[in-house]
Amino acid sequence: MARVIQIVVPSHTTTPLLKTLQQSGRMLSIRLQPGVSLEPPGDLVTIQVKNRELMPTLRLLDEQGVGRGPGTVLSTAQPLCIISPTAAAELQNDTSECSFEEIETALVRDTSSDVLLVMAISGFIAVSGLATGALHIVVAGMLIAPGFEPLVRIARGVVARSAAWRAGLRCTAQAYAALFIGAAIAALVLRFHGKPLLSGSGGYLPTPPLVAYW
Repeated sequence: MARVIQIVVPSHTTTPLLKTLQQSGRMLSIRLQPGVSLEPPGDLVTIQVKNRELMPTLRLLDEQGVGRGPGTVLSTAQPLCIISPTAAAELQNDTSECSFEEIETALVRDTSSDVLLVMAISGFIAVSGLATGALHIVVAGMLIAPGFEPLVRIARGVVARSAAWRAGLRCTAQAYAALFIGAAIAALVLRFHGKPLLSGSGGYLPTPPLVAYW
């Protein structure tokens, strides 16, 4: 799917930027709105490119200093539909990859309260399954836990040498802290109802059926 890139640049840099974009031959369309940006002040340049041309275009903009100095802002978006008779075949066979910048933007977001709540619930469910000897309940707790994404943030940040790994560490600590809190609450509830987690012969921990199963 094609992408829309909006660029705010100081007015004195607009002409050379437009010339570079036109000479590249990668653009489906180029639109200029002079002086429409109030903060930062400047011109708004909107371009449409095929998805396979997104990364080369971003590199081209980086060479022009877009996004590096003050007074420039860049954003990308994905339109629902683009009709271009001159590029119809290329659009139909276009790729659907994301850019590194888009992936990093998604990865550096903090863990939401919904994710923390689900992690706590999954810890509660898993401990309940361990205590009651129900393997399917343990597996259910594993399946609903969204604990993989924070780890991906760490790996992605290290590979790309970006700040995403810091957000990954923070989100991993938050997510698994919520998991342990949910597990601790489950253990306390079970103990209150007279079913200690580490006693008896019906659970997985005193006997080896869980280990033997895997």
